[in-house]
Amino acid sequence: MRNLTLRARVVSALVIIGVAVAALGIAMLMLLRVGLISQFDDELRDNFSHADDGVEDDFHDDHLQHVHSHFSDPFEALLRADGQLVDISDPTGVALGPDIERDLPRIAAAEVGVPFTLDGANGRYRVLVMEADGGHLIRALPLTGVAEIVSWLRWIGLAGLVAASLVLGAVGWWVIRLGVRPLKDTAASARGLGAGDLSVRLPESNGSRTEAADMARAFNSMAGSIESAVARREAAEAELRRFIADASHELRTPLTTIRGFNELHRIGAFTEAEAREDALRRTEQEAERMARLIDDMADLALLDQEAAWVRQDVDLVAVARDLITDTQATDPERSLRLEAPDELIVLADADRLHQAFGNIVRNALVHTDDSASVALRISTDGPDAVVVVADTGSGIDAADLPRLTERFYRADAARTSGHGGSGLGLAIADSIITRHDGALRIESELGRGTTVTIRLPQRAEAGQRGGEPR
Repeated sequence: MRNLTLRARVVSALVIIGVAVAALGIAMLMLLRVGLISQFDDELRDNFSHADDGVEDDFHDDHLQHVHSHFSDPFEALLRADGQLVDISDPTGVALGPDIERDLPRIAAAEVGVPFTLDGANGRYRVLVMEADGGHLIRALPLTGVAEIVSWLRWIGLAGLVAASLVLGAVGWWVIRLGVRPLKDTAASARGLGAGDLSVRLPESNGSRTEAADMARAFNSMAGSIESAVARREAAEAELRRFIADASHELRTPLTTIRGFNELHRIGAFTEAEAREDALRRTEQEAERMARLIDDMADLALLDQEAAWVRQDVDLVAVARDLITDTQATDPERSLRLEAPDELIVLADADRLHQAFGNIVRNALVHTDDSASVALRISTDGPDAVVVVADTGSGIDAADLPRLTERFYRADAARTSGHGGSGLGLAIADSIITRHDGALRIESELGRGTTVTIRLPQRAEAGQRGGEPR
């Protein structure tokens, strides 16, 4: 049975049920026949014991009324010791006399008081031999009524069996359609899914609580998860390929410059000391830019791997003051002001937060001229701490804004690095802010400047959103 299909199991079960019902019907017919014959035997005995009584009251069962309608009194005859039949009584004209005379040897040898069946010319009949004065009293009743009843019930049972077979067939078809067809559909869809068709789905019945509907919903959920996972993997692979291509492009430029200057120096192209000094300066600049690029890529790799961070209470205002101090130490000519309360605490990694804010501020300073001002504004908005870095530079085209946090993306079409940036600063900042359950939004208007808004959960909210400090 383990190797049988569900369809074969259902059909086998229905066949077994049908055979069992048929066997039960046959057994009931046999028991009914035995019961009816037993009633006849009782009738024969009652007639012998109460010869003067009618038999109307002896047929109590409704199923014997049809039999009783054929006769009221049995055939009677006295078999004398010399083997002659006398005092033959045939009140209902059943004409059993010739049959009795033909079977007299068997009747004479029969056990007294034990009914038995004989085959007559017009059917079978039941015979009882009792002792009497002058010989043996023979009483007999034809079994025609029993045969009619059994035949009638047999036809009824056959009709019922046919009807039951039709019902069982309909139930089997319904069960197979409800149970087997969804399984075949699921198997076909699974094969399609395995072949690479991730869009395959099973039809769902809204509100249905059947096992087939549950299986369809579970399969569709699984298929959707697989499709999403494959889409994410393909997107990650595409992002990785693009990252490698961009990194190769970014590294190729300083390497080409360094190799070019080395080749010129090798062939003696720099005959003057000033030219050699300039070549060394340019080589050092390109090496530093390449080092920054490698450091930034290492930072992104750590962020992607979700390395453990130490989260603690961090004062955003203190971080901003330190950042302004560091910036003015390296570029004292730039205008950088801070608008903030005395203190604003968040749960964060202080070093990573300083790195994110530094990248954003440095990006604003690098991509604006000296006349533009840069402002840091720190405030609260409901449960969030809000940090705004706004500059009054030339602004960024609206088409470039959605891609500014992509890795290696630059707003200029030529993808130059004239300002020395790696194209990863905003990508790193966005990753850090996202890891802190925050959000980074960039708004800009050509000719008026750019505003970067950072939203971070405050200390209580940070514990609820980010879980336990890491």
